[in-house]
Amino acid sequence: DGDEIVFAADAGSGLLRIPVGGGSPRPLTELDVSRGELSHRWPSLVAGADAVLFTLKKKSLQTFDDAPIAAVSLKSGERKSVIDGGTGASYSPTGHLVYARAGSLLAAPFDPARLVVTGPPFTALEGVSHSRGTGSAHYAFSRTGTLLSLPGSVDVDNRMLVRSDLQGRMETLTRETRPFIMVRTSPDGRRLALWIGTPDDEVWTYEVER
Repeated sequence: DGDEIVFAADAGSGLLRIPVGGGSPRPLTELDVSRGELSHRWPSLVAGADAVLFTLKKKSLQTFDDAPIAAVSLKSGERKSVIDGGTGASYSPTGHLVYARAGSLLAAPFDPARLVVTGPPFTALEGVSHSRGTGSAHYAFSRTGTLLSLPGSVDVDNRMLVRSDLQGRMETLTRETRPFIMVRTSPDGRRLALWIGTPDDEVWTYEVER
């Protein structure tokens, strides 16, 4: 409503704000490193409340199903913890905080003036695509409350490991699906280095022969 854009500059930053007419971005939130915060992501404006909802990535996080969701005032910069255990929160014109968890959208009554949940959450919609590894949730609200969503389940970025020879003959290395993002092979081809897209961003090794 104030003609500003709120965004995350990268996967390891706080939130920034910038006028739609251009200019220099200004910080809206700062990471609290002492509490293990690694990024603030998926900002969503609370219409009429001059506030933004966002999801926190923390060092201790194993899945974004357990991520904390917070709100920040655009006027004062004050941060408030809103709910623990979800990602990709939005404010619905029906008066609910909506967020993704375990392949469903949950909703809880929400007071936009005080930025607090005022009742227990309930399942609003099952079968919505989102990722435990990045926290992305594929849904949106119109100003009138119409919900758009991508049908699916949690961990849409799960993949199998497959290798191919120069003639295009494919071989599946593992039937297990995980959010594999980057793969590098050792010079002798016996080991792979894998980045598995979970919130802790760990690098694993995979022994091909075993």
